[in-house]
Amino acid sequence: MACKINTALMAVLLPAAWFILIMRHPRDQRIELWQITFRDLVVGGAATFLIFRVLQPYAFSGPGFFGIVPNEKWIANLKELSNQMTGNVDFPPALQWARRPVTFSFTNMVLWGMGLPMGILAWAGFIWMGVRQLNGTWKRSLLVWGWTAIYFIWQSQQGNPTMRYELPIYPTLALTAGWALWNLWEIGRKKMDAGKLQAGRWLKIAAVTTGFLTLAATFAWAFAFTR
Repeated sequence: MACKINTALMAVLLPAAWFILIMRHPRDQRIELWQITFRDLVVGGAATFLIFRVLQPYAFSGPGFFGIVPNEKWIANLKELSNQMTGNVDFPPALQWARRPVTFSFTNMVLWGMGLPMGILAWAGFIWMGVRQLNGTWKRSLLVWGWTAIYFIWQSQQGNPTMRYELPIYPTLALTAGWALWNLWEIGRKKMDAGKLQAGRWLKIAAVTTGFLTLAATFAWAFAFTR
Protein backbone atom coordinates (compact mmCIF):
# COMPACT_ATOMS: atom_id res chain seq x y z
CA MET A 1 0.00 0.00 0.00
CA ALA A 2 2.95 2.31 0.63
CA CYS A 3 3.83 2.41 -3.07
CA LYS A 4 0.44 1.53 -4.59
CA ILE A 5 -2.30 3.44 -2.84
CA ASN A 6 -5.17 1.78 -4.71
CA THR A 7 -4.53 -1.37 -2.66
CA ALA A 8 -5.70 0.53 0.43
CA LEU A 9 -8.98 -1.37 0.05
CA MET A 10 -7.12 -4.38 1.45
CA ALA A 11 -7.30 -2.64 4.84
CA VAL A 12 -10.86 -3.94 5.20
CA LEU A 13 -9.77 -7.58 4.88
CA LEU A 14 -8.41 -7.94 8.41
CA PRO A 15 -11.55 -6.52 10.12
CA ALA A 16 -13.72 -8.60 7.78
CA ALA A 17 -11.80 -11.77 8.66
CA TRP A 18 -12.14 -10.86 12.33
CA PHE A 19 -15.91 -10.46 12.01
CA ILE A 20 -16.35 -13.75 10.15
CA LEU A 21 -14.21 -15.56 12.72
CA ILE A 22 -16.37 -14.23 15.55
CA MET A 23 -19.59 -15.20 13.78
CA ARG A 24 -18.40 -18.77 13.23
CA HIS A 25 -18.26 -19.46 16.98
CA PRO A 26 -21.13 -20.02 19.43
CA ARG A 27 -22.39 -16.95 21.26
CA ASP A 28 -20.96 -18.04 24.61
CA GLN A 29 -17.44 -18.11 23.15
CA ARG A 30 -17.58 -14.82 21.26
CA ILE A 31 -16.72 -12.45 24.13
CA GLU A 32 -13.45 -14.18 25.00
CA LEU A 33 -12.58 -14.63 21.34
CA TRP A 34 -13.48 -10.99 20.65
CA GLN A 35 -10.97 -9.78 23.24
CA ILE A 36 -8.14 -11.84 21.77
CA THR A 37 -8.84 -11.08 18.12
CA PHE A 38 -9.49 -7.39 18.75
CA ARG A 39 -6.04 -7.13 20.32
CA ASP A 40 -4.54 -8.76 17.25
CA LEU A 41 -6.56 -6.44 15.04
CA VAL A 42 -5.16 -3.38 16.80
CA VAL A 43 -1.61 -4.74 16.53
CA GLY A 44 -2.13 -5.40 12.83
CA GLY A 45 -3.48 -1.90 12.26
CA ALA A 46 -0.60 -0.31 14.14
CA ALA A 47 1.95 -2.35 12.18
CA THR A 48 0.30 -1.33 8.92
CA PHE A 49 0.43 2.35 9.82
CA LEU A 50 4.06 2.07 10.97
CA ILE A 51 5.13 0.43 7.71
CA PHE A 52 3.21 3.04 5.71
CA ARG A 53 4.86 5.82 7.70
CA VAL A 54 8.34 4.44 7.04
CA LEU A 55 7.94 3.46 3.39
CA GLN A 56 5.79 6.39 2.24
CA PRO A 57 7.28 9.45 3.98
CA TYR A 58 5.90 11.78 1.29
CA ALA A 59 2.39 11.23 2.66
CA PHE A 60 3.24 13.20 5.81
CA SER A 61 4.23 16.80 6.39
CA GLY A 62 6.64 16.15 9.25
CA PRO A 63 8.89 17.45 10.60
CA GLY A 64 10.48 14.33 11.99
CA PHE A 65 9.17 10.79 12.28
CA PHE A 66 6.32 11.71 14.63
CA GLY A 67 4.98 14.44 12.36
CA ILE A 68 2.02 12.51 10.97
CA VAL A 69 -0.06 15.37 9.61
CA PRO A 70 -1.02 14.46 6.00
CA ASN A 71 0.99 16.20 3.31
CA GLU A 72 -1.40 18.42 1.34
CA LYS A 73 0.81 18.32 -1.75
CA TRP A 74 0.83 14.51 -1.71
CA ILE A 75 -2.97 14.44 -1.44
CA ALA A 76 -3.26 17.00 -4.26
CA ASN A 77 -1.01 14.84 -6.44
CA LEU A 78 -3.24 11.81 -5.80
CA LYS A 79 -6.31 13.81 -6.77
CA GLU A 80 -4.61 14.99 -9.95
CA LEU A 81 -3.61 11.44 -10.88
CA SER A 82 -7.15 10.26 -10.16
CA ASN A 83 -8.59 12.90 -12.47
CA GLN A 84 -6.17 11.90 -15.21
CA MET A 85 -7.08 8.22 -14.90
CA THR A 86 -10.85 8.71 -14.72
CA GLY A 87 -10.97 10.98 -17.75
CA ASN A 88 -12.19 14.04 -15.88
CA VAL A 89 -9.40 16.00 -17.58
CA ASP A 90 -8.01 15.76 -21.11
CA PHE A 91 -4.77 13.93 -20.40
CA PRO A 92 -3.36 12.71 -23.77
CA PRO A 93 -1.96 9.33 -22.62
CA ALA A 94 -5.36 8.50 -21.09
CA LEU A 95 -7.35 9.12 -24.27
CA GLN A 96 -6.62 5.58 -25.46
CA TRP A 97 -8.92 4.25 -22.73
CA ALA A 98 -11.93 6.25 -23.85
CA ARG A 99 -15.02 4.20 -24.67
CA ARG A 100 -13.48 0.91 -23.59
CA PRO A 101 -16.19 -1.65 -22.73
CA VAL A 102 -16.74 -2.57 -19.10
CA THR A 103 -15.54 -6.09 -19.97
CA PHE A 104 -12.15 -4.79 -21.14
CA SER A 105 -10.35 -5.69 -17.92
CA PHE A 106 -11.99 -9.12 -17.70
CA THR A 107 -11.18 -9.98 -21.30
CA ASN A 108 -7.53 -9.05 -20.92
CA MET A 109 -7.23 -10.94 -17.64
CA VAL A 110 -8.58 -14.15 -19.13
CA LEU A 111 -6.80 -13.97 -22.48
CA TRP A 112 -3.43 -12.56 -21.46
CA GLY A 113 -3.13 -12.21 -17.69
CA MET A 114 -3.99 -15.78 -16.73
CA GLY A 115 -4.53 -17.43 -20.08
CA LEU A 116 -7.71 -19.16 -21.19
CA PRO A 117 -7.20 -22.47 -19.32
CA MET A 118 -6.56 -20.87 -15.92
CA GLY A 119 -8.93 -17.97 -16.58
CA ILE A 120 -11.89 -20.19 -17.40
CA LEU A 121 -11.35 -22.48 -14.40
CA ALA A 122 -10.76 -19.56 -12.00
CA TRP A 123 -13.90 -17.68 -12.99
CA ALA A 124 -15.97 -20.86 -13.14
CA GLY A 125 -14.84 -21.55 -9.58
CA PHE A 126 -15.65 -17.96 -8.63
CA ILE A 127 -19.22 -18.29 -9.95
CA TRP A 128 -19.66 -21.66 -8.27
CA MET A 129 -18.36 -20.28 -4.98
CA GLY A 130 -20.79 -17.37 -5.29
CA VAL A 131 -23.72 -19.75 -5.68
CA ARG A 132 -22.56 -21.70 -2.64
CA GLN A 133 -22.73 -18.50 -0.57
CA LEU A 134 -26.51 -18.82 -0.71
CA ASN A 135 -26.78 -22.22 1.00
CA GLY A 136 -25.56 -21.16 4.44
CA THR A 137 -21.84 -21.85 4.02
CA TRP A 138 -20.92 -18.20 3.39
CA LYS A 139 -18.68 -18.03 6.46
CA ARG A 140 -16.20 -20.41 4.86
CA SER A 141 -15.42 -18.51 1.69
CA LEU A 142 -17.05 -15.07 1.92
CA LEU A 143 -13.74 -13.29 2.48
CA VAL A 144 -12.12 -14.72 -0.66
CA TRP A 145 -15.22 -14.36 -2.80
CA GLY A 146 -16.19 -10.92 -1.51
CA TRP A 147 -12.70 -9.45 -1.89
CA THR A 148 -12.43 -10.76 -5.45
CA ALA A 149 -15.86 -9.47 -6.45
CA ILE A 150 -15.54 -6.01 -4.89
CA TYR A 151 -12.04 -5.32 -6.12
CA PHE A 152 -12.74 -6.64 -9.62
CA ILE A 153 -15.90 -4.55 -10.04
CA TRP A 154 -14.17 -1.46 -8.65
CA GLN A 155 -11.18 -1.69 -10.98
CA SER A 156 -13.29 -2.62 -14.01
CA GLN A 157 -15.17 0.66 -13.61
CA GLN A 158 -12.01 2.78 -13.64
CA GLY A 159 -11.09 4.99 -16.55
CA ASN A 160 -7.88 3.01 -17.01
CA PRO A 161 -9.07 -0.61 -16.66
CA THR A 162 -5.81 -2.36 -17.49
CA MET A 163 -5.27 -5.86 -16.19
CA ARG A 164 -2.23 -4.90 -14.11
CA TYR A 165 -4.54 -3.11 -11.68
CA GLU A 166 -6.32 -6.43 -11.10
CA LEU A 167 -3.15 -8.13 -9.82
CA PRO A 168 -4.31 -8.10 -6.15
CA ILE A 169 -7.07 -10.59 -7.01
CA TYR A 170 -4.96 -13.02 -9.03
CA PRO A 171 -4.08 -15.02 -5.88
CA THR A 172 -7.73 -15.28 -4.82
CA LEU A 173 -8.74 -16.31 -8.34
CA ALA A 174 -6.12 -19.06 -8.11
CA LEU A 175 -7.80 -20.08 -4.85
CA THR A 176 -11.23 -20.24 -6.51
CA ALA A 177 -9.75 -22.45 -9.22
CA GLY A 178 -8.28 -24.81 -6.63
CA TRP A 179 -11.49 -24.67 -4.61
CA ALA A 180 -13.51 -25.77 -7.65
CA LEU A 181 -11.28 -28.80 -8.19
CA TRP A 182 -11.29 -29.72 -4.50
CA ASN A 183 -15.07 -29.35 -4.34
CA LEU A 184 -15.52 -31.54 -7.41
CA TRP A 185 -13.32 -34.19 -5.79
CA GLU A 186 -15.30 -34.00 -2.54
CA ILE A 187 -18.60 -34.42 -4.37
CA GLY A 188 -17.18 -37.51 -6.03
CA ARG A 189 -15.99 -38.89 -2.69
CA LYS A 190 -19.39 -38.36 -1.09
CA LYS A 191 -21.10 -40.12 -3.97
CA MET A 192 -18.77 -43.09 -3.56
CA ASP A 193 -19.51 -43.15 0.17
CA ALA A 194 -23.20 -43.19 -0.71
CA GLY A 195 -22.70 -46.24 -2.92
CA LYS A 196 -22.67 -44.41 -6.26
CA LEU A 197 -19.25 -45.74 -7.16
CA GLN A 198 -19.22 -45.10 -10.89
CA ALA A 199 -20.49 -41.50 -10.68
CA GLY A 200 -18.12 -40.71 -7.83
CA ARG A 201 -15.16 -42.24 -9.64
CA TRP A 202 -15.83 -40.19 -12.78
CA LEU A 203 -16.09 -36.98 -10.77
CA LYS A 204 -12.75 -37.66 -9.11
CA ILE A 205 -11.17 -38.41 -12.47
CA ALA A 206 -12.65 -35.19 -13.84
CA ALA A 207 -11.18 -33.17 -10.95
CA VAL A 208 -7.68 -34.61 -11.34
CA THR A 209 -7.73 -34.43 -15.14
CA THR A 210 -8.99 -30.85 -15.18
CA GLY A 211 -6.36 -29.78 -12.68
CA PHE A 212 -3.53 -31.42 -14.59
CA LEU A 213 -4.66 -30.11 -17.98
CA THR A 214 -5.14 -26.60 -16.59
CA LEU A 215 -1.63 -26.51 -15.13
CA ALA A 216 -0.06 -27.93 -18.29
CA ALA A 217 -2.03 -25.67 -20.62
CA THR A 218 -1.34 -22.58 -18.49
CA PHE A 219 2.38 -23.33 -18.58
CA ALA A 220 2.24 -23.82 -22.35
CA TRP A 221 0.20 -20.61 -22.73
CA ALA A 222 2.79 -18.60 -20.81
CA PHE A 223 5.73 -20.33 -22.49
CA ALA A 224 4.34 -19.49 -25.93
CA PHE A 225 4.72 -15.78 -25.21
CA THR A 226 8.44 -16.20 -24.54
CA ARG A 227 9.20 -17.49 -28.03
